[in-house]
Amino acid sequence: MNAKRVLLCFFLFFVLGVGLGAWYFHHLVHSPQSRESRQEIVRITPGQSFKSIAYQLESMGLINNATVMYYWGWLQGKATKVQAGHFQVDAQWSINK
Repeated sequence: MNAKRVLLCFFLFFVLGVGLGAWYFHHLVHSPQSRESRQEIVRITPGQSFKSIAYQLESMGLINNATVMYYWGWLQGKATKVQAGHFQVDAQWSINK
């Protein structure tokens, strides 16, 4: 009986951890960097990787977490569809935008 309780507790903590992790990831993806609008021009060069763009945006203070943006772009299939150019980005936007 003790083994069943231990297994049940482990399972409940696991489910709780996964749920909290999913909520936190969702929060990071859908929350803006800033509540105030601050626009920057971002230059994307030909051949620049999506990961380097994410770190560029993070260093400019336009997103909170480059790693979350990278994985979100990968999950959404957008990481391979990057185009070169100059883009206006607002710190008030979320990663999802």
